[in-house]
Amino acid sequence: MNRSFLIINPFGIGDVLFSSPLVRCLREEFPGARIVYFCNRKTEPVARRIPGVSATIVYEWAEFEEARKRSGVAWLWKFYRLIRQIAAQRVDCAIDLSLNTQYGFLAWAAGIRRRVGIDFKGRAVFLNKKIPIEGYRDKHVASYYLDLKGLLGLTGRPYPMEVTTDAVSREWARTYLTSGRDVVLSMGGGSSWGKDAHLKHWPVERYGELAARLVNELRCRVLLVGDAVDAVGAPLPPGLANDRRVIDLRGKTSLAQMLAVLEGAALVITNDGGPLHMAQALHRKTIGIFGPVDDKVYGAYPADSPDCVIIKKDLPCRPCYNRFRLAACGTEGACLKGISVQEVFMAAEGLLA
Repeated sequence: MNRSFLIINPFGIGDVLFSSPLVRCLREEFPGARIVYFCNRKTEPVARRIPGVSATIVYEWAEFEEARKRSGVAWLWKFYRLIRQIAAQRVDCAIDLSLNTQYGFLAWAAGIRRRVGIDFKGRAVFLNKKIPIEGYRDKHVASYYLDLKGLLGLTGRPYPMEVTTDAVSREWARTYLTSGRDVVLSMGGGSSWGKDAHLKHWPVERYGELAARLVNELRCRVLLVGDAVDAVGAPLPPGLANDRRVIDLRGKTSLAQMLAVLEGAALVITNDGGPLHMAQALHRKTIGIFGPVDDKVYGAYPADSPDCVIIKKDLPCRPCYNRFRLAACGTEGACLKGISVQEVFMAAEGLLA
């Protein structure tokens, strides 16, 4: 029997990809099902490339806030159109991963009768069935999402994350992927943290040292990816700025093109953030550098993947990001500053061997 599902996930790229094992469970159990993904504008290019996703609905809080500032009527009209857009999908079941009340209300207002999800602090008042949590801890976020299988009557196994690329973007990326030993570095990331994103970043000068060793000792080409903010906040070290073996693509790619670059890389080295999860969902060899965030919860999935190495410092104060709150750092970022270039280089050498 065909069924239809609406997955609600308004968070970042990593969170969207963490739901891809659940999407696969749905499509394995219901091969003809329509799966509609409700997400924000930035993550939409990733959400629609998760195998099994049939359509996407984009919701941007900032756009609704802008309408509200214009007039209450403009806000109500925009809200009404969103409800109609959801209702037009004729969805049987909503799966709410948002941890907030408003999204369950949207599903209810759109007439979706079956509504399941995760209940954080009693916010899931519009859901029929829910799993209460106090926060994500002790196991991966993808595992929390997969716990909803029980509420849906599914028995699928814990599949790995997955995402696809498109032919046009792959052709574009081939212009830059020429050596067979292309290593992608993401020196920024973590934009969902806003002004605190830098707290997840390994020092940029160490990325510069690492890049120099990769090109000089391992004969690699290095490609830098990220958005325009990353390019401004992390300028290239002087010794690499004019090196033709280092290609700076920061701020020059769409998200679809970045996916294609990651897919063609021999190795991806990145901070904790979206590019790490995109690379792993593309089944690339990956090194993830973690600071304040618990890698057991937000790191590699599955954790035992031989192609993903997580580098971290197990300090007594780490992780200082717990239950969606970041504690004040009393060590001046020692968890990241304590990771040496040599550690990362040796991991890269091993994965490239």
